[in-house]
Amino acid sequence: MRVPIVNNFLKKLMVFKEIFPVYGNKKNCGAVAYIKASPEATRFAYRKGLFVIRAVGESATILNDAKFKPKDYGRNS
Repeated sequence: MRVPIVNNFLKKLMVFKEIFPVYGNKKNCGAVAYIKASPEATRFAYRKGLFVIRAVGESATILNDAKFKPKDYGRNS
């Protein structure tokens, strides 16, 4: 995962409710998952309010800490 990939995902996330208006009154958070990523990309995704998930073997771990506040991309994005 690289920063441009996260940016591309964010663009899609911001128009999700326009494409799927049935979710108009729902919270719209996002997550990125990876097997291999640059440290810059994981920090960038965290700062943008995305859950960051690292896949290892047959399991996955959410890397966000207790201070993390997910961004609602459905409201005032």
